[in-house]
Amino acid sequence: MEAGGDQMSFSAKVEDEAIKRARGQCAKCDGQLKPGKFHFHHIVPKWKGGDDTADNIQVLCIRCHLEAELDHDFATQRTADRKAKLKAKLPVASGEPEIARRFKND
Repeated sequence: MEAGGDQMSFSAKVEDEAIKRARGQCAKCDGQLKPGKFHFHHIVPKWKGGDDTADNIQVLCIRCHLEAELDHDFATQRTADRKAKLKAKLPVASGEPEIARRFKND
């Protein structure tokens, strides 16, 4: 969970362990973490198979967390999302424009 955020992911126990391990420093820049001014970050994103364990969490300052989030490989993420939808038999975009699909003369 982000400090002050609304998205729960890690358990309180895992977050506490990560905070102790961080010893008040950002895992990326070694800057000092201020109360309420840090985020918990998945080292391996959930969409790449990462889990919510203590081995997959790091505490980052807000700046480093934003940089880490912007650095994701979104093409791979879209492919993984599409495969997961197909596996779950959910509808996926075909790549064909919506208007063409709706008015196709078959």
